[in-house]
Amino acid sequence: MIYPKRLEVEKTQAGINFIELKDYNNAIKCFDEAIRINSNYSEAYFNKARALIKIDDFNNALKTLEEFIKISKNSIDINVAKEIILSINNNIMKT
Repeated sequence: MIYPKRLEVEKTQAGINFIELKDYNNAIKCFDEAIRINSNYSEAYFNKARALIKIDDFNNALKTLEEFIKISKNSIDINVAKEIILSINNNIMKT
């Protein structure tokens, strides 16, 4: 039996495709839709933060990563997010 993909997964994949095309604003819209559909879908938060970083929206990237950490069940992913937060904070402090 073939199971249909969950809509939040499809929206997140569309956002990842937009990131690859360097269309970060549409990527963020896709991730926002995925989060609206399932506010516990951590992959959408993580990828939204990636897109926000690409457009230098560090404050919102930090907020998004903090939400990701709250809902993520994977300790490795949480550690990666914490490293990204430290990196952003260090870059902000330098400017």
